[in-house]
Amino acid sequence: VDTGYTWTEKYESDFINIYYWGVQYTAGREPGSFYVMRSRGDPTNMHLWLFIDYSSDYGQTFTTYFHDMDSTFTAIKSIELKNIELSNYPNPFKDITTIHFELPRNNKNSVLNIYNIHGKLIRQYNTTGKKMQQWDGRDSNGNFVSNGVYFYNINYNNISSKTNKLLFIK
Repeated sequence: VDTGYTWTEKYESDFINIYYWGVQYTAGREPGSFYVMRSRGDPTNMHLWLFIDYSSDYGQTFTTYFHDMDSTFTAIKSIELKNIELSNYPNPFKDITTIHFELPRNNKNSVLNIYNIHGKLIRQYNTTGKKMQQWDGRDSNGNFVSNGVYFYNINYNNISSKTNKLLFIK
């Protein structure tokens, strides 16, 4: 459950009090999208509610999940809303290429993986706290790899980025 869009309402006796407050946050209309739809205040005290509507088709049918945020619950997994962006330059490269990446939130537990054309992991870098990593065309043993196509991606909190291709020419 991603509780990123929650709010608190407090009942007031003034005539301008809002007892029902409708809010909508749309994340898309494709299958798998969701939006937080509404909150209703409790007139006796402050109360926090979360509604998540989940679309299983193209924005036609929504299943509503409701949770009273004032009670205890355990989140199973957060939903990452932003894709991991990464690129390298130069590509193709002869000596060194710099792989740039943009990770959502705090950059913790991130790893850059470089694979050969057969999918074998040849180099891995801990990229925690970084926004770029240079690769000099060497494997984990310090040996230069062969000329050719290599692939790389970032793993971050059990989420993998798309896999990009780079070309090493010596």
